[in-house]
Amino acid sequence: MDNPGVSHQQMETILRKRGSDFDTMIRHHNIHKEFHKKLMCEFRKHDLDVRSVKKTDYTEEAIMWADIIVPAGGDGTFLLAGSKINSKDKPIVGFNSDPQRSEGYLCLPKTYSYNLPMAVNKIIQVFLGESVSSQVSYFEIEVPGYTRTKVKCSGLCVCTGTGSTSWNLSINRLSPHKVKRLLHIAGFLDSCQHDVHNITAKFNNSLIFDPGMFYTLRDQICGGVWPYPPGFPSDNFTQRIVVASKCYAANLVIDGGYSCPFNDGSTAELTSSPENSLRTLVLI
Repeated sequence: MDNPGVSHQQMETILRKRGSDFDTMIRHHNIHKEFHKKLMCEFRKHDLDVRSVKKTDYTEEAIMWADIIVPAGGDGTFLLAGSKINSKDKPIVGFNSDPQRSEGYLCLPKTYSYNLPMAVNKIIQVFLGESVSSQVSYFEIEVPGYTRTKVKCSGLCVCTGTGSTSWNLSINRLSPHKVKRLLHIAGFLDSCQHDVHNITAKFNNSLIFDPGMFYTLRDQICGGVWPYPPGFPSDNFTQRIVVASKCYAANLVIDGGYSCPFNDGSTAELTSSPENSLRTLVLI
């Protein structure tokens, strides 16, 4: 927790006044720092030249220096690290530094967080919408196979397979209760709880996908003249999507860390291609 000019005691006072659970924050901060220390030690045991950098020091020079990028944290840390890699030949492998608190879908399985020697021995989201959540977003969208369509919604989320485990998964996942209601509506009144959970898990797991791109119109308005013309799917896979903003005070946000205005007259073209993919590792 680096805050130049602010002492530890001053930071604690500021956070407690703000209502933050300071003790929990410090505990998880220390868990991360201890994990980071152990991970560095494991690599150095193999006489490897290791450099540790903070987010502000994660530069092109640092990336070029490394043979492999190893972010330690969660999915957000992995996405930030991956977003700055400009070559698919640069491998990246993530470690979940706090597996009891974070799922870390993009990182190595949790078992490796508890067994760093094994892992080292064996040794990846764009949102457009009004900045005011209550304001309806208005876009003209074009994807291959469909006529350019005017839509109103609560925002547009576009992700690659790498980002499919986070916001996209949360937006589109179904609960067992919803699946059970759908089965009853469809006439499968005798479906047991086991079937409901299996169907739910199968659908939710399908939202985590391999390289590609998937878009979701959040809370799309379907009624009257919207969408225009009708028939445009609210979510789908695509290799290209062009979005023209008709919004008043919108932002385009990338990976939760980069934001720029996306107001009426702005256009964004998003594409997915193999040459822009990340090289990741799978331990077997």
